[in-house]
Amino acid sequence: MKTFWIRSASALIFAAIILTGFLGSFESFSLLTFLILLGCHYEFYQIARPKFKKDKSNIVIYRSVQFFISIVSYLLTLVVVYFQDNYNLLLFLPSLLFLFFIIELILKFTNPLRSIGINLLAYCYITIPLLLSLYLSFYQGSYHGGMMLGILFVIWANDSGAYLVGSMIGKKKIFPNISPNKSLEGFIGGLFFSLLFAYLNRNYIYKIPYFETIEALSMTKWYLIAIVVFFFATIGDLVESMFKRALDIKDSGSIMPGHGGFLDRFDAYLFVLPFIAIVVFLVIV
Repeated sequence: MKTFWIRSASALIFAAIILTGFLGSFESFSLLTFLILLGCHYEFYQIARPKFKKDKSNIVIYRSVQFFISIVSYLLTLVVVYFQDNYNLLLFLPSLLFLFFIIELILKFTNPLRSIGINLLAYCYITIPLLLSLYLSFYQGSYHGGMMLGILFVIWANDSGAYLVGSMIGKKKIFPNISPNKSLEGFIGGLFFSLLFAYLNRNYIYKIPYFETIEALSMTKWYLIAIVVFFFATIGDLVESMFKRALDIKDSGSIMPGHGGFLDRFDAYLFVLPFIAIVVFLVIV
């Protein structure tokens, strides 16, 4: 019972922080995104430490370089998004990644291919999706916090629907070696709940104060987002499970008692953002 109350309290605090950050302003959303960026990278290097093998004593250097590159990338993107100008600043982003190569040359670590690969993985897996979230939140030149929270609702609906349906009638396992609890029935349940919340977002939730920007996307786009979430959020969850199995850990961290760490909470969010950005910016419907 004590565990239940701890899990419930941490979930409520998490929800309150997310609501405040997303519905407040672009500044509050940007700050929350920045904290998620730092938290995810900190956890990543904590859990990936054994994979650096003989170079793991230099983990502080790797993490510091990653923080520097990701923070500079974040600030450049923030300036471009907020002022809707100076897009040439984004040309610096690819060049920043070569710092990982330069560090290997200077410090002469034992396995540069492995170290560079892990560092680039962290940037692609964490930094790039969160930079895209800044673009998404400033859709059509103004802050769309309600729309971003609506996307998060679809992600949570997919996760909750898959869990509920899977725990009740799930029998056919789809990835037993990576995530034994994932079932085909739960997979389909996640799709149903994703589509349901896409419908609720566009027809009802947008009428609630602060959620009006949900209406910026058409019903067709919300359905497409639901399908993207159903497929790629599940893959994101499986990828996170794959990482944890490879590292022989249960949770990526303990920032949320009973729920794990930053990467545990935002794995699906990180994985779906690039594909949602395609739907929002490139699909004309």
